[in-house]
Amino acid sequence: MRALITGIQWTLWKAWWLCSGVLVNFLFFLLGIQQSGWIQFFGIPIVRISKKSRFAIGIKCKFRSSQASNLIGLNRRCTVYVHQNASLTIGNNCGFSATSIGCFEDISIGNNVRVGANTTITDSDWHASDSRTHGPKPVTIGNDVWIGANVMVLKGVSIGNNVIIGAGSVVSADIPDNCIAVGNPCQVKRQIKPEDEKE
Repeated sequence: MRALITGIQWTLWKAWWLCSGVLVNFLFFLLGIQQSGWIQFFGIPIVRISKKSRFAIGIKCKFRSSQASNLIGLNRRCTVYVHQNASLTIGNNCGFSATSIGCFEDISIGNNVRVGANTTITDSDWHASDSRTHGPKPVTIGNDVWIGANVMVLKGVSIGNNVIIGAGSVVSADIPDNCIAVGNPCQVKRQIKPEDEKE
């Protein structure tokens, strides 16, 4: 009986995700977001695109906003905000779970980037009216990057290729290629060697 109920629940979830995916892809088209192909949505994200901004996204990307879509525990929906005259670029085969992206100038995310649950990526302090803050600075994330759960990637940061950022880290300075980095502030712990790579 339990298996039957679980099967019915799973079927209903898949039907909901399919319907929401069709709806959000259509809304992305209406918003003028440059899509290279179908985007898979689990639940409906929050998206705000300002005038004269640019948001381009590659193929085979996934956005998980539904709590049932990621059992690690999502505490919000995916949120994407692109400010006026800003540019957000996301490559191919990227995945986001309850991720907040705030783009005020330029954020570039490469290919094969996995962003864990409840993360934040922003190129701004968000409080421009406060005299103690400064303007936005571009954020660049390379290819083949894994960003763990509850990470914050702050403005002016460049993360290299083939990098793992440990859960709960605060990335406030550049991270080079081929390394594992963790902490607050996030620091390199060791290099990723060829023998570490999966065949």
